[in-house]
Amino acid sequence: MAHLDKTRYRYGNERFRRMFENTLDKNLARAIDLVNEEGLYFGTFYIIMPRFFEYSYYEKLKAKLKNCVKICEAILENRVLANEELKDTYKWMIETGFYDDGMDDKFDEMLDKICAIYIQNYNDKSVLSIISNAIFKRNREKRCKQNLLWAYFQCKDIDCLKHILGYINSPRKEDYLLAAELLGIKEIADDRAQRAKQYEEYKKWLQENEGYFYYTGYENQFCQSPKYFEVDVEAKYLCKKISTHNAAPLEPLSRFELNALTDFRKLDEKTKIALCEYSHKKKNQSEYEWEKFIKSPIDEQIRDAIKNRGII
Repeated sequence: MAHLDKTRYRYGNERFRRMFENTLDKNLARAIDLVNEEGLYFGTFYIIMPRFFEYSYYEKLKAKLKNCVKICEAILENRVLANEELKDTYKWMIETGFYDDGMDDKFDEMLDKICAIYIQNYNDKSVLSIISNAIFKRNREKRCKQNLLWAYFQCKDIDCLKHILGYINSPRKEDYLLAAELLGIKEIADDRAQRAKQYEEYKKWLQENEGYFYYTGYENQFCQSPKYFEVDVEAKYLCKKISTHNAAPLEPLSRFELNALTDFRKLDEKTKIALCEYSHKKKNQSEYEWEKFIKSPIDEQIRDAIKNRGII
């Protein structure tokens, strides 16, 4: 936290803005030293940033704050700026900006757009915990969270679900209900013990299906109860990992695997699910036995699954 942050928190946003502008007009060198100080929060700079749209002041800013001005100016003009040079600035805006989430509607809207741009353009999941915490905080305060939710899930990675899962054990009922909704848990638990059980079961499900999830593309604004990720039964049947972004195999499928899928796709959905679960468990138990299983005709695979259902 920089000197300007402490001043703002002590005197409030409007009085702080007037104090800084007075310093800027009367002692430019001192004002520039203060604004360029390490540790400054994005929320503090946001309040005084309009003055730095003027080039005579802008040129005196350090590189990070110049980038911040460029990013915000672009967002206000409905443009997107995203390159490697701006990555650290975006991250600073997110990491320090959410200290002041709720400052006003325009600031919150700016934060939402910053998050969306950052998640869509930079492969960095380290900000997910900050954003998930903000989503649940807004929910408790009954503030708008839909745009931030949309931005959050643009990561298209099941780490999104892992961060949300922790809220299943929250003592706050509103946290639990939102987490259950986002995770697709339909049975609402009445007590902490049941919630703890749901947590463990969901965690186990995530672990068992790691590598087989894909992002559905459902958007929260357009779907009342979206299911953000699904398990790809074909990938799980072949035990081939896929990309969460587009469900494409991480490694090309062999001719044999493509032929195996041709037969698998002819099955009804219930049989597909049962057979993919059996195949996955069999591979975990014995690679050798699974190799024999997966190379056998599909009818034999089904009989094998039915015969050994209680064992595997």
